[in-house]
Amino acid sequence: MTSLFFIVFIFCLNTQPTISIKRHPTRTTKSGLIINNNIIQKSSINPTIHTITRGGSDSDDGSEDDDENEISVEESSASTSSSIIETVVIKVFELVKKGTIITAKAIERSLKAATIEIQKEEDDDLSIVTKVTNILLSMWNAAIHGPDDKKKTTLSEKVEVVGDLGKYLSSEYNVPDNRIENCTDMLSGTIGDASIQARTMARLLVVFIPSNKDDDADCGIVRSLLSSDVSRIGEKKSRKKATTGSFLFWSAEYGSSDAKEAMKRLKAKQPAGKKQRRPVLLVAYPARIINTNTGIPQIVPRVVAQHHCSPPPLDMSKWLNALRKRHGSKEYASMLHDVRETHLLQERMMGYKESVRNDEERKEKVQQEERERIALEQQQKEHEKRIQERRLELKESLPEEPAKKPSDKNIMTIALRFVADGRVGQRRFESDTELEVVFNWIDAMYDIERETVTLQTMNGQKTFEWDSTDRNKTLKDVEFKRMTGLRVMIQEKKKDENADKDPDKDDDDTKDDDKDSDDEE
Repeated sequence: MTSLFFIVFIFCLNTQPTISIKRHPTRTTKSGLIINNNIIQKSSINPTIHTITRGGSDSDDGSEDDDENEISVEESSASTSSSIIETVVIKVFELVKKGTIITAKAIERSLKAATIEIQKEEDDDLSIVTKVTNILLSMWNAAIHGPDDKKKTTLSEKVEVVGDLGKYLSSEYNVPDNRIENCTDMLSGTIGDASIQARTMARLLVVFIPSNKDDDADCGIVRSLLSSDVSRIGEKKSRKKATTGSFLFWSAEYGSSDAKEAMKRLKAKQPAGKKQRRPVLLVAYPARIINTNTGIPQIVPRVVAQHHCSPPPLDMSKWLNALRKRHGSKEYASMLHDVRETHLLQERMMGYKESVRNDEERKEKVQQEERERIALEQQQKEHEKRIQERRLELKESLPEEPAKKPSDKNIMTIALRFVADGRVGQRRFESDTELEVVFNWIDAMYDIERETVTLQTMNGQKTFEWDSTDRNKTLKDVEFKRMTGLRVMIQEKKKDENADKDPDKDDDDTKDDDKDSDDEE
């Protein structure tokens, strides 16, 4: 730093202004030199080499006046050099001071970063070289980059904390919030979004842009905006058939991008006062236009009235009520018409979507029923095929019918009478034949599934089903006589989890169970 100061000092000495005066008749005044009746200001002398020439011969020896003029010019150049040197020295000291502060802060940040990095790497299994490298890198980054700038909080983020722009303005300007209950919240954000919402609600948009936070005019407008009369006018119907209010309120922070964008889009002028700028208070109509380039409709805010705010309106409700009556036949009528058309369009769209959804559900239901029908038919076909195959096996497995011998007590005759259709049939069996064979005989010869058959004696005292344990008993054990008559009743097929199983497999399982029971006995 010392070497830098020395170089600057040498540079100043080398650039010291030098004035060469040739001997010509001149005279000095308080304001400067008079040469050839021309006044040269002292302050206009440039710190370079100047040659002042006047008439006369160069061979003159000079006089006392010439010497005095030369001395005065030298004094002026010396004072100029000293002022330059003083300015340079001050600048150098300012740079040294600023550099010292920046360096001290950088060292402080680097030490903090090193401490944090050391605490992080205490539990890490890293080599000494890696740890030292990480510490040095963190110190370098902290010293070079510096702390991150804090992001400025926008008005929308501030409003999100309190939930309403009116509450925010009330706290910022220390003004009571006297609005009526259930009134529409004041809006923030961009003027474009506020215009779209105002058009959707068929309302005019009241725009307030403050001049600055501490201005009395701003406080007066905020107090009027938060009054009960203004909020009541805002919620008052614009026309008799209207369903919404008349005004929607929007504001932006002074000097923010939203405020600048609003002034640009609205083409509004800032009212100028004698001492300071006044706030902007206007009413805009959210007009709907068609973009000539894209052909897409868009909402553009247009100013219908602007208050001069000199002074600000103490009773804004009268001004807004007059605007409501003035623009009720055109602007409000147009917006209400669009709202009704939009509502009808939404209803038609909802009805169309509901109709499409119902058609899809009905179509899906029909397709599901068709799939179930096809699956059921396929299942029935497969079941019928298995039943036919099983009946062929059952016919082959039936024992031969014994010859008729009246004297043989081991031969029994079973007579059947079908209750459903009145058919009859009979067959002889030996007494040690199991009842299951009788079920197989009915299934194979009369095309009735044995699982649905119920046998009942003529006196109705005994009943036998396929699922009962009696089917494994012999005819003698169930106390059949030599001539026994049975009613054959058909019950509905049980729809259980075993209904779709292969009947042959059921037979095999039954036989295995019977075999196991015989082994246990």
